[in-house]
Amino acid sequence: MSRFTINRRSAMLGGAVLLGGCTGGAVASDDTAAAASSDDGDAPEQFEVEVLDDRMAGIAAPDAVATVIASGFAWPEGPTWDQKRDMLYWSDIPNNRIHSWDAESGLGLWRAQAGSIPAPEGINAGTNGLLYLPEEDAMLVCDQSSRAIVKYDLANGGDPTVIVGGPDDRPFNSPNDLIMDSEGGLYFTDPSYGLIENLESPLRKRDFNGIYYVPPGGDGSDAVLIEDGISEPNGIALSPDEQHLYIGVSDNEAAHLWRFVKDGAGWVRDADPWYDMMPHKEGGVPGHVDGMAAAQDGTIFTSGPGGIYIISPQAELLGRVTTGNPTSNCCFGEDGKTLFITSDNVVLRLPLLLSGMGF
Repeated sequence: MSRFTINRRSAMLGGAVLLGGCTGGAVASDDTAAAASSDDGDAPEQFEVEVLDDRMAGIAAPDAVATVIASGFAWPEGPTWDQKRDMLYWSDIPNNRIHSWDAESGLGLWRAQAGSIPAPEGINAGTNGLLYLPEEDAMLVCDQSSRAIVKYDLANGGDPTVIVGGPDDRPFNSPNDLIMDSEGGLYFTDPSYGLIENLESPLRKRDFNGIYYVPPGGDGSDAVLIEDGISEPNGIALSPDEQHLYIGVSDNEAAHLWRFVKDGAGWVRDADPWYDMMPHKEGGVPGHVDGMAAAQDGTIFTSGPGGIYIISPQAELLGRVTTGNPTSNCCFGEDGKTLFITSDNVVLRLPLLLSGMGF
């Protein structure tokens, strides 16, 4: 079994840890006001990337080194890469913030109040999945506070606009993660994690956790329900040819990845889970299936127990970035050959040999 190593070199920045840079981003705060200090001198914390198949040789170099670029978050999630500004954004859900990072300036705070509105009673304030739209220079945000998907115009600024919201008498549960196809159609998962009482919340007006498709230009009133029979749908990805839709399920008793096959204007779920994560939970390995990202060759990078799992289009496990901690999500960035990972309280950067979708 070959291994790569992830080395942590850290410098303290307020309540967070900044790696290799000073503060940056669009919003200043006390947490991002101090200059980065030098290495604290401690032995680097290491995470391993296990190579389980020879095909990993085309995915990461044998001497690849991934590095923690920021730390000190409550639960970083929903990363996305801004190709115009060469900047990474992610949600820190419990702290109700959206952070940013770029190689020159380092860690920044993009929104000190991530949620688009003050959260009503019974709602967990904050945001979850983010998605940068290069054609519009805009960012879509799964907004827990408003139970909607909102859009930020990054070029011109201003307040966010709701682009997908349910009717007042039947709002969505809590849009969680999202992906857009090549025609502008939007897919998203809608579990109940943004509701303080989750499935038992009296604010829950839908008796299922859904997966939806919104046609180009739609506003949610025309959202098409793809699936209502998966317990806790979370991460979402499309295959490069857009003929397969992948869904990560965060249910501790049914930790699976499901695949849907395009069938005319709709989708049909496979009879069995595409990939079963339950064996990887044995021994109490922390974490569950959460967010994911697809490479141009169809390889799926998905969170799972204790790290990121690298899975072939044929559902074969090729390798694993082993953090040993609950790991929430990942995305491609920079030139398309970098994987950014959100895990526990850190954000990681891993150079790869293959490119992600959208690059």
